[in-house]
Amino acid sequence: MSPWIGPDLEEDCRQAAADLLLLRIALRLLNDARRRNRFETDQARLDARIAELVDEFDGDLLASALPEIQPVQATALAPDQLNLSVAFNDSSAVVATLRSDGILLDQGTTFTVSSEPVDESELSPVELQELKRAQAEFQAAQSRPQLSGKHFLRALAADSQPNSEIRILAVELFDDGLLVHYTFDQKAETSDSAVADSLVVWPQSGVKIQVEDDLGTDYYASGGGGGGVQVVHAASGFAPAVPRDASVLRIKVDGQTTELSL
Repeated sequence: MSPWIGPDLEEDCRQAAADLLLLRIALRLLNDARRRNRFETDQARLDARIAELVDEFDGDLLASALPEIQPVQATALAPDQLNLSVAFNDSSAVVATLRSDGILLDQGTTFTVSSEPVDESELSPVELQELKRAQAEFQAAQSRPQLSGKHFLRALAADSQPNSEIRILAVELFDDGLLVHYTFDQKAETSDSAVADSLVVWPQSGVKIQVEDDLGTDYYASGGGGGGVQVVHAASGFAPAVPRDASVLRIKVDGQTTELSL
């Protein structure tokens, strides 16, 4: 069996549409949560609300790009956290864990993998190289730690950075990772029409943040999100947890370094 390997514009379009639909639904569910001070935890009512939102967005370019059979699913994990999933074909979906404060955790893509083995002898050298690369990336991603944000430990406030375009506000420490909170001078999106204008919806898109400590721990990006009224506030997640023996945390962004004592 020779798998198709390479760019698929139609598939990319469906995945982009699923990404954007997930974000649009997430924004509406966040608005609901802010009015109720929590997410809906009754699964039947949550399913009904998801169906309403899918119907509302149906008919535009985003929804019509998705296959008719695609399911949009939401599952409440707690009053302040739920899982969202939007399929873009019969075996793949974009997923995210949404917190009521607007943070997206574990955002990514899931695939149903066939158990039928690939006959590598049927692959061209380019296809074989791409297969090996994809397998290595998958194995590396599976082994990386992920931030769940379930058990908060404490918060660290950052010193003022008046001359920085991107300003670090604080760092939340969890037992399995950390969230770096920051802000920058960008007008916040205030309506769903703004969401439809760009695939770059979540504020941390394009912001490259590095986390270091004095022990040389390797930190991996793990989720994030944000929003705002007049300016954008955002957060980027990292894992693993900061070691107890670490004494300094360094946040690097846009050529600037912010140090926080632990």
